[in-house]
Amino acid sequence: MNYSVFSSHYFTDWILTATTLVSLVVSLVHRVHKQLFLIQIYIVASLFIDVLSTITELFFSDNELWLDTDCIVFNLFSILEISIVYLFTAKLINKKETKLVAQILCIVYIFSCVLIWISFPKAIISNTPDLFGLEGILISSICLLYFLDLMHSLPMEGIMKKPDFWVISGILFYFSTTSPLYFVLTGLKNIPFINIAFTSVNYCLYTVLFITFIKAYLCPIHIQK
Repeated sequence: MNYSVFSSHYFTDWILTATTLVSLVVSLVHRVHKQLFLIQIYIVASLFIDVLSTITELFFSDNELWLDTDCIVFNLFSILEISIVYLFTAKLINKKETKLVAQILCIVYIFSCVLIWISFPKAIISNTPDLFGLEGILISSICLLYFLDLMHSLPMEGIMKKPDFWVISGILFYFSTTSPLYFVLTGLKNIPFINIAFTSVNYCLYTVLFITFIKAYLCPIHIQK
């Protein structure tokens, strides 16, 4: 058993897991927010990834098959991630042209993943920071399209009481912050300290994302559509 897992990331991973659990409980208690169903799926999927990664590090850090499986699941999760963000955002965008651009951005990422994995089969069992950096840029762009559409379609008063605003603001904050870090990590990922530092920062930023989800679920229900 690899006991270093408990403190290797300065407990940021455990804080993230605890926050994700809280967000799941809050989403179940406030499930009346029907328009946040996709976010609930995202929370469940993220919790699954957290548990899988922890089990891998704790019990199977030397098992090549288990490590490959962990990487495959993580890579496939990135496709689920951008798909959920697109589907959630598309319901909120009014302009067809803007919605089409968001759809194209989602397709571009999925196509890029499939092309890379077919061309370089080992990529799907590897940590590919460049690919995640691209995902961050595309998801950030989709979020910006939402805000662009919002500015042209709805009055801004009361916007901070809307669950959608908190969800997409959190997503934009996380992905716009981490995408540059992933590109930097590409050339430094073989340095253990850099990997630990990046992962710890990533856990902290992900924690902020789930806090915004909690805030979204706690918004007053009477302002829902």
